[in-house]
Amino acid sequence: MKKKQHFIKSGLISYRLYLFYTFSIFIVIILSVFFVLSYYRNAQDIYTSEQQEIKVYADSVVNSLEQEMDTMSAISMNIVYSNAVRDSFNQFNRTTVQNTNDITARKEAWNLSDYIFITFGAFQRVRQVNMYSLNGYEVSIGNGVMMNRIDLSGCPWYAPVMRLAGKKYITAPATGMQRGEYNLSLIRLFYDSLGQPEGIAEVVQDCTKLFKTPSELTADNKFLRIYIIGSDGKFLFPYTSGRRIQPLLSPGNSRKNNLIEIRHLENYDWTIYLFENKQAVAKSVRDLKYYYLLLLFTILVDTTLICFIISNQLTTSIGRLSDTIKKFELKNVVDGTPEKLFVPDTRVREIVSLWKTYSNMQEKLALSTKELLLRKSEETKIKLQLSQSFVEPHFLYNILNTISVMAEDDMDDEIIEMCEQLTSYLRYVSKTDEALVSVEQELEMTKNYLEIMKIRYGQDNFSYKIHCPDTLLQIRIPKFVIQPLTENIFKYAFTESPPWKIEISVEGDGTVWQLKVTDNGGFFSDEKKNEILTQFAHLDIDAELKNLHIGGSGLKNTYIRIKMRYKEHTVFTIDNSVKGYTSVVIGGLVDDGK
Repeated sequence: MKKKQHFIKSGLISYRLYLFYTFSIFIVIILSVFFVLSYYRNAQDIYTSEQQEIKVYADSVVNSLEQEMDTMSAISMNIVYSNAVRDSFNQFNRTTVQNTNDITARKEAWNLSDYIFITFGAFQRVRQVNMYSLNGYEVSIGNGVMMNRIDLSGCPWYAPVMRLAGKKYITAPATGMQRGEYNLSLIRLFYDSLGQPEGIAEVVQDCTKLFKTPSELTADNKFLRIYIIGSDGKFLFPYTSGRRIQPLLSPGNSRKNNLIEIRHLENYDWTIYLFENKQAVAKSVRDLKYYYLLLLFTILVDTTLICFIISNQLTTSIGRLSDTIKKFELKNVVDGTPEKLFVPDTRVREIVSLWKTYSNMQEKLALSTKELLLRKSEETKIKLQLSQSFVEPHFLYNILNTISVMAEDDMDDEIIEMCEQLTSYLRYVSKTDEALVSVEQELEMTKNYLEIMKIRYGQDNFSYKIHCPDTLLQIRIPKFVIQPLTENIFKYAFTESPPWKIEISVEGDGTVWQLKVTDNGGFFSDEKKNEILTQFAHLDIDAELKNLHIGGSGLKNTYIRIKMRYKEHTVFTIDNSVKGYTSVVIGGLVDDGK
């Protein structure tokens, strides 16, 4: 009991703190809602601004790439359709076909480079131009002029260039002659005047220049990633060749973690992906959050101080009442000499009413305490009397006599069973610390008793049935309310010859439970039933508690126990409407057993 009181005391707070907490929590909720709404609105504005910025990045990359690739395409077309260049290339082809010495061929290669340089100035805008004859010669025109024999069929771009039949083919970035150098080529096949393939023109551009804009953007913004994918699914930017598009589909590139912008270069069938990690905008959002948190903290400090001052003023009189209650002694109330209360001088009507209510409570408490002590005393008395009545000497004498007779007939198994049932029954009866038990426990104890009686009177002379839904087994009911009803049947109902039957059933709807005990003794007449019901309806419970004795009526004892528990909600009826059968129905409210 002391532990329970300590728990209740420690779980309460003062009214001063209650007001303080109430006001403070209200302000916290209001400010928190304001903070959250403002925070998300401003955070969304930041994300929108960043999304617009990444669109500008995408436009810049697209414009830069289109300009560079259009330059390479224009140079390629001018070379293919220039008569001077093609005549010079034809002269180079004839020289190589006639198998003249390399000096002559190199001279023609230099002439070809002069025409290209004088006519287009290609070296100012691209890294290199390569011209390939179909008989396996290459003229490279860049920082210098080089002529080499080459196996065109071994070049990875040869087959697709021939299939495109004059349309442009763009290679993936590939390493150049120098370390760290990457080049991208635009290649196309060109034809002679008769429509026959004549040669191949390749315009080579340095990737550093071609991808200058995306390189600068990614270098300036560590959260920005740019990927450029060619028509074949290979990465053009970054330069590493051979990578596939699958990495773009990884969780790290999802919209959940990134701002994403996608563009497509129609003329070159390139797809550009821009990913900017949302951490880029996290700093601005964090700064905004810290600002609101500081504001919230400042307001909370001021608010809590104001709330404390107000609650302190309101609870001064309540504090004085609390001190008075702490001095309360139950002994004084029981003796009828409670301490006289002094109503404080206050203009708060509710507090004055509280003091008066406490004074009235003391007076009622004195009466209630005396009544409670009386009931507790009588309840203890009835618990002991009822427990003893179940094991009265006459009952034990009959059982022991039955066991003796069975022993003479060598009925060892039956004796063992009866002893086990009697042991369980006596163990249940001897436990007097429980006022309420589950339906399951009460039925089990009754079953033990009935099994003993079944052995005593013979298996063929007596039978019983018990019906109870599983959902009602754990309902708490008063202890010793079923067994006295069955014992009453054996005492008064079974006056005729067997077979005898007893049926016990339990019903309930979640609010009220009812238990019915039926026998085939046909004991109750209408006059007897009405007499008992009228007598019980006018019982003086307090007087009956004083007159209870061992071996008393099982019906009355059961009625008193459930009446004390459920008062006006008690269910107690007797039904003899079916000829030869009598049913006693008891019940009450379903509660938590407290």
